[in-house]
Formats: sequence, C-alpha cells, structure tokens
Amino acid sequence: MRNEITMNTVLLTSGRVLLALYFLLPGIMKFVSWDMHIYPSYFKMIVSELP
Repeated sequence: MRNEITMNTVLLTSGRVLLALYFLLPGIMKFVSWDMHIYPSYFKMIVSELP
C-alpha cells in the first residue's frame, strides 16, 4: 500500500513538472530568441508594436 502511494505521488509530481515545462520553455524561448519569432511576423506584414 505504501509503495503504491509513493509511486502515485512521484508520477503525479513528475507529470505536473513536465506539463509546466511544456508551456514554460516556449514562453522563455520567445524572449531569449526574440528575432526568430518577430521577423516572420514582420515579413508577413502582421501589425505589431514595432516601429
């Protein structure tokens, strides 16, 4: 019984961490490599806040 509770807790925690990283890493990469994300929008003539 104790082993099942521990395994369930480990799997639940690791799943939450992986899900958080799935959304967090792309958000961080948009700031780290700004040029890679803004220039395609600029060349497609999408309106943005850039001068």
